Amino acid sequence: MQDPNPLVNGKGIKTLRNNGVDVEVGLLNGECKSLNAFYSKYITTGLPFITVKMAQSLDGKITKKLNSRLQITSKKAQRFGHRLRTEYDAVLIGKRTALIDNPLLTPRLVSGRTPTRIILDTHFQCDPTLAIFDTINLGKIYIATASNDAQRIKRFNDKGVGILPVNVNDSGSIRLSELVAKLGKLRITSVLVEGGAEVFSSFLRERLVDRVILVIAPLLFGEGVDVIDKFTSHDSIVEIQDVTRKQLGQDYM
Repeated sequence: MQDPNPLVNGKGIKTLRNNGVDVEVGLLNGECKSLNAFYSKYITTGLPFITVKMAQSLDGKITKKLNSRLQITSKKAQRFGHRLRTEYDAVLIGKRTALIDNPLLTPRLVSGRTPTRIILDTHFQCDPTLAIFDTINLGKIYIATASNDAQRIKRFNDKGVGILPVNVNDSGSIRLSELVAKLGKLRITSVLVEGGAEVFSSFLRERLVDRVILVIAPLLFGEGVDVIDKFTSHDSIVEIQDVTRKQLGQDYM
């Protein structure tokens, strides 16, 4: 695989060949591209590689009731999710997930670095007493918001939390393409999107997703909150390519 960096692409190979070294390109090409997916996306576009990770029941639900938390995956799947966090520059959730789950977004079940943590909060309604804001010493935290409430901005800045001002789209939600571009400028090369359903759907709808990880637990809810918000008739079908399957304890990915 050639280095996709336009500044050096092929120069090293050319130098070696000019000095009599036999160079073969393309060996294990698929494996190389997979290993370097984050770098390749970032170095050629300036944008981070976006992975959406979702967990659902067999009938496509993430919880029984709206605004309630329910752990549905096995311990092995949970450890897998925490290990994923160590592999990404940033992990991202929506405001509702922050308020309901009150997560730390750290890889506490495994050893490894804590990624930059980002909360989408269009109207800046986050509670400053959430547990995540007491872990600023573990890694950077940003709130992406369209609000310019100076008092709240100062309150969170004083806690060490960064604010990412982002405009809204026609539906009144954060313009994700603008946010992704800003993350690229912060040299964030990869983002793991962990929830919730509205956030998953928005990233998929705007075609910003490079990889989807779907963990399916052997449960049937019958009713509950769908893992993805219903797309409108104007939204085209999202096709997932290069599908692989793996068992994680009692769950499937």
